[in-house]
Amino acid sequence: MILRVADIYGPRNTPLSTPILFLRQALMHRPLTVFGQGTQGRTYTYVSDFVEGVLLALNNKNALGCIMNLGSGQFVTMLELAEAVHQVTGRKSKVVHDPSVPSDRRHLEIDIQKARRILGFIPRVKLEEGLKMTYDWMKDNLSYYSMEKGLIQ
Repeated sequence: MILRVADIYGPRNTPLSTPILFLRQALMHRPLTVFGQGTQGRTYTYVSDFVEGVLLALNNKNALGCIMNLGSGQFVTMLELAEAVHQVTGRKSKVVHDPSVPSDRRHLEIDIQKARRILGFIPRVKLEEGLKMTYDWMKDNLSYYSMEKGLIQ
C-alpha cells in the first residue's frame, strides 16, 4: 500500500515546517513571515492523526494494494495559519509579507475520502488544537530548538 500524507506537524517537528516556524516566531516575539501574498495553502496533519492513519492501514487487509491520502481534511492558507497562531498564542505578532522569496501559489488540499471509506480514518485534531498542543510543548521545551543545534533562525 502507499500512504500519501499531508504536511505533518506537532512537537519535535522540523523547524522548517511552517506551523513550527510561525509558532517559534510568535514565541520569540518576532513577526510571522509569509512568502508572497499568503494565499497559498496546505492541509496540515497533526502527528497523532498521522500515526492513527498508519496503524489503521497496517491492520486492515482491505488497504493492501491501495493508494490513500492521510490528512486533517482542513485546508488552510498561510494567512489563515498565521491568524490561527495568533489565536493559539494570544500574541499578535505582525505578519510580514516577504516578496523576495517566491511563493508556490499552490493549494495542496488533500482528499482523504478513500482513507475514510476503507480504513475508517477520521482525523481528530483540528488545526487550532494541534497548534495549541505544539505551542504548549514548545514553551516547556525551549532548548529543543536551540542555537547549539543550529536551529534558531
